[in-house]
Amino acid sequence: MSTRSRIQSALATPPMPHQVKGVRFLNRLGGRALICDEQGLGKTYQVIAYLKLHPEVRPAVVVCPATLKYNWQREFARHANLKADVAEGREPFELAGNIWILNYDILPYWLARLLAHHPALLCVDEFQKCGNHKAKRTVAAVALAGQCNQVIGLSGTPISNGPVEFFPMLHMVAPTLFPAFFPYAFKFCAPRQGFRGHWDFRGASNTEELHSLVSSFMIRRMKADVLTDLPPVTKTFIPLKVGLHEYNIAKQHFIQWLGERRGREAVKRARGAESLVRLGQLRMLAGKAKLPAVVEWLKDWSGGKLVVFGIHKTAVVRYLADQFSGCPVVTGGMTPQQKEDAISAFQNGDAPMIFGNLKALGVGHTLTAGQAAAHVEFSWVPNDHEQGDARCHRIGSTGRIESFYFVALGTTDEYLMELIETKRDVIGQVVDGLPARVHEMVIEKLLRS
Repeated sequence: MSTRSRIQSALATPPMPHQVKGVRFLNRLGGRALICDEQGLGKTYQVIAYLKLHPEVRPAVVVCPATLKYNWQREFARHANLKADVAEGREPFELAGNIWILNYDILPYWLARLLAHHPALLCVDEFQKCGNHKAKRTVAAVALAGQCNQVIGLSGTPISNGPVEFFPMLHMVAPTLFPAFFPYAFKFCAPRQGFRGHWDFRGASNTEELHSLVSSFMIRRMKADVLTDLPPVTKTFIPLKVGLHEYNIAKQHFIQWLGERRGREAVKRARGAESLVRLGQLRMLAGKAKLPAVVEWLKDWSGGKLVVFGIHKTAVVRYLADQFSGCPVVTGGMTPQQKEDAISAFQNGDAPMIFGNLKALGVGHTLTAGQAAAHVEFSWVPNDHEQGDARCHRIGSTGRIESFYFVALGTTDEYLMELIETKRDVIGQVVDGLPARVHEMVIEKLLRS
């Protein structure tokens, strides 16, 4: 049976041609490889497919940024029906199962516990995070990789500033080719002796030789190379486990306000204006709870120009824009000329991001400079998000758009995500009372939670 056939029979979602090639690459190299595809080409899927086809490669450990932990867990379940457990905090506890996910920040504290279980495979996601070979996270990752028979590194931006940052991951995957730092640094990092005899390894040298060596175990595809594989818009839901103290208090007050009624009676009572205000407060608190994680994710973004949508002007949109000086913002209350100037700065200038309300920025504007969209909050009308994505991907556009949705676990986000993810036939029904129906569904779920 071919690799494609095996993946199609084993996974719930069919692979794209370039993903099949990626899994074949991992098979050929025995799970010691770098997948450095451009962002949005499904590096996570390729690793999950490989692990699904090789159940003998266990335990498996995935190390990734904190904002991606629950996305990995969700993708394991969605694509491959595999249960992955997430590590939290600096105090190690016994993890169930044989696929474990943890973030870089806690890796040094979990190292001894992980080593005791003799993992077979280590996947280092966004491995540029291990660019400093002296950092605690890097030292821990290298130690863990040294005990694993298979090591896979993932990154769309493997080198940010120079070859010196590439060494830790090269050593983890190919320790025979790259056994020690200083021989590597003196050969490939154009060393210069600086103050008090310290060496400066921020340069680059013998790059063609380095490329030749690395190419033996690295695969990299760009979107332009695989355009025929990709749908016009790709949706990715990013689950976030965030602090919900304020949200849970407001939720409890809302449920108490509804009274002792349950089922349809409670829903009927909840259709009034005050209930919609209270439900909107829950949505805002969910949005605010996500902000630290969203800021971290945005700082790591390297996939081209990005359009960032929110709902609440001050609490979310303006807050995010303030974290990224020089990026334009479009919100309600601005004059048409102010909006046009902001959009022009994004379309024609160097601004990497534009922030805006979904209503103010997501309708009637052309944002084709955007290569991706990020939805920080959820609208009561799922079609609003489709409209937002359409600002980037207009009719006749040949580009592909990634659309990211940040989901605060345990909140109304999850219910609204279901509407968007299951592609319910709600487009065009706004005039028939769609918002009320969506509110009704969310309230029903709140009462059952």
